[in-house]
Amino acid sequence: MCNLCELCMESKFVLIFTCVGTLVTLYQKIEKIKGNLDDIKSKCEGVPQMNSEVEILRKNVVELTLKERKYVEEIKTLRSEFDLYKKDMTGLVDYAYNGRIVSIGNTETYQTEGLEILGYRIRCGDNKLEARILEKSVMPGDCWPFKGHEGSAVIELVDEIIVNKVSLEHAPRDLLSDGAIASAPYEFSLWGLYDNANGDVPPHSFGVFTYRLSGPEVQTFVVKNPSTQRFKEVEFRVHSNHGHPDYTCVYRVRIHGISPKAPIVIEE
Repeated sequence: MCNLCELCMESKFVLIFTCVGTLVTLYQKIEKIKGNLDDIKSKCEGVPQMNSEVEILRKNVVELTLKERKYVEEIKTLRSEFDLYKKDMTGLVDYAYNGRIVSIGNTETYQTEGLEILGYRIRCGDNKLEARILEKSVMPGDCWPFKGHEGSAVIELVDEIIVNKVSLEHAPRDLLSDGAIASAPYEFSLWGLYDNANGDVPPHSFGVFTYRLSGPEVQTFVVKNPSTQRFKEVEFRVHSNHGHPDYTCVYRVRIHGISPKAPIVIEE
């Protein structure tokens, strides 16, 4: 009987220990699950902050995209301006370039030992200074200076054209003193000369134009009185300058138009 009791007691102890072990294991699992839940809770609490950071990143990406587009457009503009500069700054054919000066009439080239402008000296005693208005150089001093504020030059073009535009260029203002820039032409006109031996046909007036110092160095004007007549010679007349009392400097005159090979189009 005692042996049976001992056996029962031993079985109870084994059962108790087994239950305790199971409870410990369950407790550990519960603690682990609780730790996982706390971790998940912590991460969930950070979600709003993450969403805010994602929104900031999204806005930054949008801003950078807009800036990129702006820079691309600026690069395109700069490239276009550079291409235009390579095309003689106007993108138009200059029919006066490589032409010749037929006459300057009663215009008197300003005679002196030399005009000094910011270290550049105009050799005014040279012959045919008027030919400079057909050349490409517009460095300070490379101009045709004539006495007073009125003067003219008859230009023979390289081809007969229908004149539709005229460009006048002066040296960059940043390279000139106030006195030198005052010698720039202000009001000028362009005339088409008909090929008539008797000279009884009056020239065609393309209009009067104003060169403004507030504008770019090269200023292009559409003729105000167009003509379907093709002209081989034109007369460029200066009527006033920007205030210089002694002389006027003309740097470059360009004549644009339609060549004989192109169809006749008159711009309005």
